[in-house]
Amino acid sequence: MAKQIVRTACLLAVFFCMDRMAVAQASVGSVAIQGVERATQIATVAMAGSGSVTIQGWEQSTSSSGGLREFCEIDGVCPSNGPIFDSGTIALIVNGYMASANYGSGSTSESIASALAMGFNYNPASPVTATVSGSTITLRARVLGASTNYALSASYSFDDADFSFPSFTADTAELLTGGQDAGTLTVYDTGTVSANISSHPQTVTYGQGDTAISVATRLAEAFNADCNSLFAASAWSDDSGAYVDFQFKQGGSGAGYILGLSSASNSAYFSGTAFPVNVRPLPPTKYFSVTLPARATVGGTCDGRNAWQSLSADQQSTKLQEMQNLIAANAQQARQDMQDTQAQFGWEGGSPDSPVAHNLVNVNSASVFAPISFVDQSGAPVANPVDMTSSAFQIISGALASPTAGIAPLTVNFQRSFQLDHWDFGDGQTSASLASKTIVHIYQNPGVYSATPFFRNVIITRTLPPVSHTTITAGTPVNIIVFAASSDADHDGLPETIESQISGSFTPFYHVSAGEKSGTGFATFFDQIPQTVAHTFGAVPPISHYRVTPLGFGLINGQQFGFLEIDYLTLWNRDDGLSISGSCKAGLATLGGLIGFTAAELLQGVQSHPLDNERSGVLVAAPTVSPNTYDLNPVHYGAYSVYLAAHEFTINDHSQFFFVRDFAHPAPSGSHPEIWLSRAKHASYAANPNGITLTPEPIIIAIYATLDALLAVGRINSWEFLVYTFLADETIYGCFVERFTEQGISSAQTRTNVGELSAPLNGSGFINDPEPTMGLQRKLSMPLWILK
Repeated sequence: MAKQIVRTACLLAVFFCMDRMAVAQASVGSVAIQGVERATQIATVAMAGSGSVTIQGWEQSTSSSGGLREFCEIDGVCPSNGPIFDSGTIALIVNGYMASANYGSGSTSESIASALAMGFNYNPASPVTATVSGSTITLRARVLGASTNYALSASYSFDDADFSFPSFTADTAELLTGGQDAGTLTVYDTGTVSANISSHPQTVTYGQGDTAISVATRLAEAFNADCNSLFAASAWSDDSGAYVDFQFKQGGSGAGYILGLSSASNSAYFSGTAFPVNVRPLPPTKYFSVTLPARATVGGTCDGRNAWQSLSADQQSTKLQEMQNLIAANAQQARQDMQDTQAQFGWEGGSPDSPVAHNLVNVNSASVFAPISFVDQSGAPVANPVDMTSSAFQIISGALASPTAGIAPLTVNFQRSFQLDHWDFGDGQTSASLASKTIVHIYQNPGVYSATPFFRNVIITRTLPPVSHTTITAGTPVNIIVFAASSDADHDGLPETIESQISGSFTPFYHVSAGEKSGTGFATFFDQIPQTVAHTFGAVPPISHYRVTPLGFGLINGQQFGFLEIDYLTLWNRDDGLSISGSCKAGLATLGGLIGFTAAELLQGVQSHPLDNERSGVLVAAPTVSPNTYDLNPVHYGAYSVYLAAHEFTINDHSQFFFVRDFAHPAPSGSHPEIWLSRAKHASYAANPNGITLTPEPIIIAIYATLDALLAVGRINSWEFLVYTFLADETIYGCFVERFTEQGISSAQTRTNVGELSAPLNGSGFINDPEPTMGLQRKLSMPLWILK
């Protein structure tokens, strides 16, 4: 089964990229719906209950002939033995009072209605009066008030010896209505909310009992039911209101389409609207590239939707069962085909000449693509990365001074060069002698010192006789970073102060989705196993836990570098799960079964659960200051690879590794990976994940290919193919998807070093929780990168 690979070139050297199967991911515009349903009290006058009764039927007759009774003709012509007419009584009972009328030969519905009206009008005990129009009687209570909504019923008698049913009956309600007391009445606002995108308007109504989210939900459903609409929609809410996110089905920004909004009351008692609507301004965001597998359509085709919606609920269930019947014979081979396809999606470990490759920590390759980007401390994109093999960098990193960072007291060797006059060490001292090639200075106290070389320049102004004068000029300073003496309590060979500095230089900046449920947020934990929440915070700003682990040493262009893995943990108090309807689960069960997977397998990891341990990772490296010795200066490190975890260790794993395009051009110190965290699931992505399907790409290809094969061999007809394809479109790209709403970028305000599994730091014993599904021990036991 062939795969389709879409490669997008990295535009900047600070972008990391790999081959990826690109899938649909749409742009998002958002509408805010706010407000609450309105009600008002109006004065009311006392009114009498009323109602109507319609007399129906005609007089029946029959005759006897040879001992057999026969019905007369409708025109009254009867057998020669003479007619027998039905006779009986029809009675109306209002609030216990009964008026009755007899009927027989010559009776009509009009005559019976008149007789019954007389029974109400000429008896003072009757609770109602009656007026007649043809065969309809209108009843009205003699007094006023809510208590006059009297009970109303009818009874009959007839010649049941000669007839099987009465000739006349009464069509009546069970109660009079409209009776009310004088006082006040609560009136609720009613009105409409409308949105129009690209000449595809949708309007929904609101009324008693509605909320902002109920209106938003109906509006989203209206757009999704329109197969011609260019936009799909999803509704969500937070404490300030409800929102409808519109997604351009074709992918990309969807720029140029005009969104028109209106909301108005249609009640005479209200002005304006109960639910104002406005375009919700969205911060800038980044989208994935878009390529759908053959046959797939976001939102489904009109033909497919019409075919599915032409079926009743029972017929839809039958069609699902019919597809289930196809599963047994097809599942085993289809699953093998899917696994063969999946094997083609192997991870790639960067360029062939790179000194590292990612570890095989995931069962699936990523099925989305976007080059990862970096931002500086202000959130602005990083550009013009440092060439870490250039001569300019070598001067900074140690050609004139080495080491440039370390623990106090720090001994630094300063190199002499031609015309060097002296060094100003930046701590109030200068070099006293230039006799030796190497000048040694000891920094006793922590701090950042600017060590400046001064050069002697002899300027000859006349040659005969020689006349000259000498100037002293400052050269380029070298920053010397001296750290306070600190422990290496996690015993990994790097002091905690150094780990904090280096990890802080690359700590991610996060786009946290709007719309997290109330009570869901980043968390801190007790120093214990099992992992237990100590405090829950909001979703913004993020809280970061990190770990810095030495990986060893490798060569880049013949020069030795020291490599570090930095794990950035985004730890939440809970995962709220995907909001998946019963019909979506049924669709997953059917489609998954068609290729040999159960719904339980496909739903693994997307249900809600307490605790949510998510992560990303950055591989950094710097030239060694001496063989097999890590440079302790954080500014010398560059980022060479980034890992983003998304549904790790599940069949829906969308985790990704990104490698620098050219190992001579890493992202420099101070570059922060830009990461999007999906709503509720908190998976990490390199771009806005709204609309990204969680179905792995090999499974998607297998589903559509299987439907093609079933059509080709005649197992399903073309109409059934439309139905099943629509079901696949709706399930894969409509409900089984990530959700995200942009609200801007933010940095972690709290950062905690958790240390190593063998020696946790800062009360982080919870990292050793061995729970196989969510425990951090499993995630932190295997390095993300390995040296070749």
